[in-house]
Formats: sequence, structure tokens, C-alpha cells
Amino acid sequence: MHELAHAFDTKYLTTDLRKEWLAARNISADTAWYPPYDECSDYDYGAGDFAESVSWTVQKGMSEFSSRLVKSPPNKSQQALIWKWLSIFPEK
Repeated sequence: MHELAHAFDTKYLTTDLRKEWLAARNISADTAWYPPYDECSDYDYGAGDFAESVSWTVQKGMSEFSSRLVKSPPNKSQQALIWKWLSIFPEK
């Protein structure tokens, strides 16, 4: 699910939506969204926190939460934002 969340991010999230996610998670707007190189773990970046949060939310808390950017899983309002975004983009 983590990797599917990255695919969703790449296809649908805009710069403004990514900023909205960072704000919702109380992460500095200056935080890099993507790691600087491919072999770098994404758990310290916005994209990794988003992917972990989507994974944790969709699996109803049954998956391990590995984000190092924010140590806690998404709260109810952050989960609601995830479900909102997952539901508004049409299938293509």
C-alpha cells in the first residue's frame, strides 16, 4: 500500500496539496517532499510520511507505521483528508 500511495502522489498530488499535507501533519513547509537520491529512505521526507499515512489509514492501523518525520500515525482529521483525496480523483 505504501508504494501505491507513492503512485497516487505522483499522479494526483499537486504542490499545493503536498503543502496541505505537511501543514495537516504539523511539518515545516520547508521540509523536502522527496529524498535527494533514489537509494535514500523516504521515511524522513514528506512523500514517505504521506505514503506511510495512506498505508496505515487504508489498512485501518493494522500495518507498521515507519515514518521518521512524524513518529505517530495520522490522527482522525488527517485520515479524513486522506480518504477525501482518495475519493475525489476519478479512475482513468
